Amino acid sequence: MNNFKKEYLSEIKAILPIKSKRERIYLKKLSSDIEALIQEEHISSKKMLYDIYGIPSEVVHNYLSSLGIKTQTIGGITVQISPI
Repeated sequence: MNNFKKEYLSEIKAILPIKSKRERIYLKKLSSDIEALIQEEHISSKKMLYDIYGIPSEVVHNYLSSLGIKTQTIGGITVQISPI
C-alpha cells in the first residue's frame, strides 16, 4: 500500500464516528477504488487524493449524508446532528 494512501485512509478512519460492518465495507471499497485510481491515473501524493476525493472530513460527511445522517463539520471534526 502506498504510504500516502495509508495516511489518507487513516485520516478518514480517525474521524468516522461509526465503525460498524457497514463502515468497514465502505472503507475497503474506498481503499480498492483509490488503489485502482493510483494505478490508472498515476496518483503520487496525498494532495492529489484530496483534490480528487476531498479532504477526509468531506469524505466522511458525504458518506454519512448518503446514509441519511445529518452532519456538520466543526473545526475539522464531523459530528452527527440530532433533531431536538
